[in-house]
Amino acid sequence: MSDKITYEDKEGIKEKTVQKNQVWDEDMNEIKDKHNLVDDRVTALESGTSTPIDVSAEWSSGLAFDVTAANYPVLNTFYSSTPGVVTLDTADATLDRIDLIVAIAPVSPATVGTVGKITGTPATTALVVPPDYDPSLVYVIKQVIVRAAASSPEDTATELVFDEDLGTPTEYDYLSDSVNIVVNDDDAFSGLLSINATNPIQGNKSKFIRGSATSTLNVSLLTFYIKLKADFGASFIYVKFFNGTTQVGGTYTFNDGENGFDSSSLVWQKISIDASKLNLPSADYDVIEIYPYKSFNGYFIDLIQTHEGSGAEVPQTTIEAKVGTGTELDLTNIYGTLYNMSSASSATTYTTTGTTLNAYSRVLINAVSEPTITGGTKIKGSVFMANTDMYLTVWNNGNRIEYWFEEV
Repeated sequence: MSDKITYEDKEGIKEKTVQKNQVWDEDMNEIKDKHNLVDDRVTALESGTSTPIDVSAEWSSGLAFDVTAANYPVLNTFYSSTPGVVTLDTADATLDRIDLIVAIAPVSPATVGTVGKITGTPATTALVVPPDYDPSLVYVIKQVIVRAAASSPEDTATELVFDEDLGTPTEYDYLSDSVNIVVNDDDAFSGLLSINATNPIQGNKSKFIRGSATSTLNVSLLTFYIKLKADFGASFIYVKFFNGTTQVGGTYTFNDGENGFDSSSLVWQKISIDASKLNLPSADYDVIEIYPYKSFNGYFIDLIQTHEGSGAEVPQTTIEAKVGTGTELDLTNIYGTLYNMSSASSATTYTTTGTTLNAYSRVLINAVSEPTITGGTKIKGSVFMANTDMYLTVWNNGNRIEYWFEEV
């Protein structure tokens, strides 16, 4: 991993007319941006954060989310789903619950999936847990807490960065570093005004300054609308966060095919960037920079927002091994659930819950007579030994529930 260039952006002092064999402020800033971009990409590769997954759930109002799932894995195969609005069920009057917003993999002969929800069970105790799901059928985009009698999910909010150039406290204050980027009414996605860049030079940027610093933890999703004036090709759009003049985290860049961006489209298009991609540390920020990094005909940008409680947040409830006790064995987790490992069970009758393909449970047993699994089939060749520490393994093979014994 290379080290970042940390000097502040250079600013020209004297009037400049003709450049010949000279290094100007624009050159130094371009060198800095490109060097730091390479550093961010190397860091992402080295840390394993580079990922093709592209999903998002943006809270809009009430219990509704705008959901996209352009690329997601199910059983190590990547799919895409048609975007849509997912509206969660009305909150229970007295009990909390957790719902899941999911991408549903296509079933042959279909090649494109859908988006949907899995509604949780209202909690009967203080413990609220997400619902079971089948990882062979769906990819979980977001876990949502729906409190009792609530009209919207917990911890959801939207902050306006730019819309009508109203400045603080309604929006962020807007600042451009170039006469080529102005705010006017030539075209707008929302309201009357937008940011209009005409023949910008590579590196010209827009800056949005918040009235006071706030935590990056409040940003789970960044969205804005862009309309290109010409084909953008394979060039990149840059996004940066700052606290004053100090950059917070790395520089995030994206290009064609990412976050809803089509570099050849000349109509308004929505860009949605999940916080997991921004890779921001837990810190305060008060400045956001957004700019297409290219010298070309130009673009419009409008309706920039940060969102709390949106984005992609994959729960870890069924992608790690779990532990438990008792005689009801969980068959929802393909990574297994381990029972009674600290003290062998003497029970002789077990039941199962869940039907996830390839899920299993394993129980440490020591029983006087051979245990049975309700609805299960014992495989041939398995031998039980009384009064001996053994493992009882129960597995869903997709056609039936099978179980067997192994001496420890």
